[in-house]
Amino acid sequence: MKMRIMFLAAVCALGLSLPAAAMPMYDGSLATPDGVLATGIWSTGFKISWHIEQQQDNSWLYRYALTELDSAAFDPGAVSHFTIEVSPNVTENDFWGIDGTWDIGSWDESSYMASSLKFDFGAVGQREWSLYSWRGPVWGDFYAKDGRAGGMGWNTAKNAGYLNADPLTAATNGSVGDKILRPDTYTYGTTPEPGTLGLLGLGLIGAAARLRRRSRVQ
Repeated sequence: MKMRIMFLAAVCALGLSLPAAAMPMYDGSLATPDGVLATGIWSTGFKISWHIEQQQDNSWLYRYALTELDSAAFDPGAVSHFTIEVSPNVTENDFWGIDGTWDIGSWDESSYMASSLKFDFGAVGQREWSLYSWRGPVWGDFYAKDGRAGGMGWNTAKNAGYLNADPLTAATNGSVGDKILRPDTYTYGTTPEPGTLGLLGLGLIGAAARLRRRSRVQ
């Protein structure tokens, strides 16, 4: 009987201290020369990184950084703008909290994308842009462009998988098919699954309940 009481006490303590389920979070990057195709001064020194994280209200935070290979900022004025692929049916209401000037449309340099979200150059030395959206992450493309910094003509960069079909693989860390994570076609929220410890706690609580019932029968 004492062992049963101790077991029940331990289960109850575990149940009361179950941690909140972790929200989905994904990090990845692509860089020259293999993951990014670039020209000009970017041809040997361009890196794009991203951090995608679901919020407690089920919206998503998208954060993108354009840097040199060692993650140092580009020289001031070295980024004119960059675009990420979005779906043709998006509207401005699908995004909020965006740093700086932005627009939705299609441009000559990114005409392969059916539609794209364009981030214009912001403050001097700015290297990171972020946004919020109800649209979850899937794989897609990016295109970045500079003026003529470095005196080597236009500086451009795009992911190596730019002309390939977007993979249907679920979002994960790293990159799939030399693609970046970007907002999905559909608006939806994802309810995260409970963590392993949470599942263990629920299982133990169920076991305790069955043990309690058996002890009453005896």
